[in-house]
Amino acid sequence: MSSRSSKDLLSLSELETIASVLGSSGYSAAVLVRDPQLFNAAALLVNKLFAAGVTSPHELSRQLDRQFGKASQNMLLYSSPHARFAIQGLPNLSPNLRMPVS
Repeated sequence: MSSRSSKDLLSLSELETIASVLGSSGYSAAVLVRDPQLFNAAALLVNKLFAAGVTSPHELSRQLDRQFGKASQNMLLYSSPHARFAIQGLPNLSPNLRMPVS
């Protein structure tokens, strides 16, 4: 016999609501592949809110956007406009590899 009660299980319509909220906020399979931690955190938040009694798709979406913002398929990670050596300086070369100064 299972220790889970029927109250712990979600119905099909509730699962569809959660999936539609995640999808409308941009958390699709592409986000799951690109950034699994972000997708998992977003899904966990929506599930916790749903379990706490927040069932309005609008309110779930609003809370998701407030916590994480809209997920974007074209979201780029930060990249500096400067080359690595412009920030860190040139690496120290061993004396054997240095060019002779004439």
